[in-house]
Amino acid sequence: SCTMRFFPGPKKVRELLAEGVIGKPLSFTYHTGQYLPDWHPWESISDFYVSNRATGGCREIVPFELTWLNALFGDPEPLACVATRLGQLDADIDEIYQCLLRYPGGVLANLTIDVLSRPCATRSLRILGSEGQLVFDADESCVRYIRVGQTGWQRSELAGGSVEQGYINPEEPYIEELRLFIAALEQGDKSIFPNTLQEDARVLDLLTRLEALSDGLAQ
Repeated sequence: SCTMRFFPGPKKVRELLAEGVIGKPLSFTYHTGQYLPDWHPWESISDFYVSNRATGGCREIVPFELTWLNALFGDPEPLACVATRLGQLDADIDEIYQCLLRYPGGVLANLTIDVLSRPCATRSLRILGSEGQLVFDADESCVRYIRVGQTGWQRSELAGGSVEQGYINPEEPYIEELRLFIAALEQGDKSIFPNTLQEDARVLDLLTRLEALSDGLAQ
């Protein structure tokens, strides 16, 4: 799965970076989070996998997000990580990951992923480039950028899509992902689908290395 790569925000970010609108990316900060009990409001977190330490909600989201970020910037080197429980949830899981990574070309990334953000979900990306800045903000439902010499931001509004009752995400990205996956199977062409098990394995290895850095700090 690489669902985030089919969402309008990440797709627009990828397009603008490919166009070079902010020059060479130098660093970025990314924060995403959603209060874990809000994931499935119809059931307790203790009733499904998100409350298990091995499959905790926050631990799951780290590779989920890295999958699309790495598709933009490459495979990073983990520099530092704090993964910890802050005692806000009734579950023995890490509730927040704060990570520092260095991507190819020297791009520095500060990544925060949590399952504590309330009363609304959080998703915000800011990329600093040699010629400007690019921002993806889910609250504003837009991607915007500003270049050196410009007096204002250039905005691209993002389509909301079809959201099922009681849910927060549109259905279209999931449908498009499955459409391409089925097409790859039917045509026998793996290149049609933009993710592989090998890429997933690299992301999971990165998660392991980040957690090892956090464990080292705890000792």
